[in-house]
Amino acid sequence: MNTQISTDDFIDPLATSLRENRLVMERLVQWKGVTPGLIFSVMDCAVFALALDLISHTDIEMHLDQLAAPSCKVSVSDTEERIVVDAGGRHAWLIAESALDLAIAAYRVGGPEVIVTNIAESDQLGVVAAIAEKHHLSAVVEQDVDGWRIVVSHENAGHQSALDLIRRKGIEASHKRWFELLALSSNALATDTLVSRTHTGSFIINPDGSVIGRREHEFAYDDDISMLTAEKLEFRR
Repeated sequence: MNTQISTDDFIDPLATSLRENRLVMERLVQWKGVTPGLIFSVMDCAVFALALDLISHTDIEMHLDQLAAPSCKVSVSDTEERIVVDAGGRHAWLIAESALDLAIAAYRVGGPEVIVTNIAESDQLGVVAAIAEKHHLSAVVEQDVDGWRIVVSHENAGHQSALDLIRRKGIEASHKRWFELLALSSNALATDTLVSRTHTGSFIINPDGSVIGRREHEFAYDDDISMLTAEKLEFRR
């Protein structure tokens, strides 16, 4: 028996998991055309921004639009006293991890301070606090006369990381908004067709049930492949 699932069947708000947020954010930033080498970094920035209450799920689309906006190139200049990162008007998520890497390198050798200038959505640079935790360090952003200073220090003993906080409590989201973002993220996926379904994975399933390519142990030869060859997919429960 087929059962229709409605968003009304879920509690509100939802406690969305780390995996769910990463999945949706990765698709959304990919859909917006973020440079492939930056997709995972920007994805993490978006998830951490949600966890640190720098944004809510309602704000995501506004930030996504800025990720796709054209901007000047990033440039870096340095003196004995400071390293200045000119973000070229880019959104903070696009340069946060790279700027933090410079700050961490300078911290470890007692080098100059790192200042970020000409940055869009400067408050979002606060995600460096969560990114620094994977290096067992702490980081904060302070406003400077010329821009934003990234200050790196030793990790606070006993401090619960942002990643652990998400794992334990999830990220709260309105179920209506969550399903809107989930649907929007499907723009990053290939159009659902018979060809796309039967060519997914490391092998190809022909309409007659024959298999081309590597055989996965979980797929037995007598499996029901009707879902892969159906003209229209239906949810089953």
